[in-house]
Amino acid sequence: MLAARAAHADGCAVAVAGFTHSKGQANPQTVFLLDSKTYPEALCADGTPGGYILREGFGPGAQRLVVALQGGGYCADNGDCGKRSKSLISTKGLKSGRSHGPTLDGILSADQAVNPDFYDATAVRVLYCSSDFWTGDKAPSQLPFTRDNAAQTWYFRGRAIALAALTDVLAKVEAASGLLLTGDSAGGVGIVLNANDLLPLVPAGLRTLVAGDAGYTLDIGAFDLNAPQTQYVSPAKPTPVERIITAGHAFWGGRGDRICTADARTGAARDRCYNTAYVISQGYLPVPAGTAQALDDTTQLLYDGLPPGVPKQGTPEAIYAAAFAAAMTASVLGVGVYNGVYAPYAFIHEMFTTGSNGKEAFDTPHKFPGVGNVAPYQWVGPWYSDPCAGTKLIGGP
Repeated sequence: MLAARAAHADGCAVAVAGFTHSKGQANPQTVFLLDSKTYPEALCADGTPGGYILREGFGPGAQRLVVALQGGGYCADNGDCGKRSKSLISTKGLKSGRSHGPTLDGILSADQAVNPDFYDATAVRVLYCSSDFWTGDKAPSQLPFTRDNAAQTWYFRGRAIALAALTDVLAKVEAASGLLLTGDSAGGVGIVLNANDLLPLVPAGLRTLVAGDAGYTLDIGAFDLNAPQTQYVSPAKPTPVERIITAGHAFWGGRGDRICTADARTGAARDRCYNTAYVISQGYLPVPAGTAQALDDTTQLLYDGLPPGVPKQGTPEAIYAAAFAAAMTASVLGVGVYNGVYAPYAFIHEMFTTGSNGKEAFDTPHKFPGVGNVAPYQWVGPWYSDPCAGTKLIGGP
């Protein structure tokens, strides 16, 4: 772990002062399915090949890469897996070389107004079709695939898909000048837990940073009306992180961060390696890691037992949400000097993926005490340019 911490200085040593942009017409996005002979393990849940959507950049910006792991929740039993959207378990219907698939938006957008720092970069969204937080490593014990029997007939190959996609993309982009590895929600978790697997694929000297969106997993007790009324937090109830570890880890045959897991000497220590907050704060990532995370993340609160929506002031739900935000604030404050933070006090989830008309948008500003209104793009661009500044924007009620 000391080696990882020391490597932060190297990431800062190659920081750049700004961006070079060119005027030009954005290129169309194209689907690429991974060749099953070249990448035999990079398979979606139903055995179709993993894939990604790429839009080539233009001008000097084309040599910068933004590679994002797509989000989309997870499943860890036959019942929940059977309810998964077809698009989250398969690439069936997609064809390589065609301009189709989900539109690249947010930090991958070609709209300069929404994405002024990366609009001309080469943008890649790796399609999420493994339902395993990008961490699984399990082949089916029987075939053929059936939707209602994930335990025996599904592939969980999220990590293999991520590795294959980055390998394939780097082969297509010659003389890349910079790489931002990112992801939203499940992809935000996945990019942190896969970073130490992906970084050895990166050519020596290529400036690389990691920035997760809505993937900072806080391990806090669940909401409980019978818990102390000052917070309504019950440590006795399993948290989302614990549920992922106990159910998903075994179901997917996966693991957490590679270096953290290698350091672990007990089962409890290995379990912590699935917790992105722990991996980041303990310095396991050898490059600067940015965190965009709402202090009251609606998805994490939902998993913790709160009903959907913003709770009314004074209610037990609101008291729990305030306790959650306080715990999240304390946690993100400890992520290390080179790891930037964008943490608004807001009931939202993803912030890197939607366009200007979205409710949770990359270009929607949030208020920060003593700083004013700052949108996610206004934070991540300067942080990418100079991670040594350790830019931390943390909101408050």
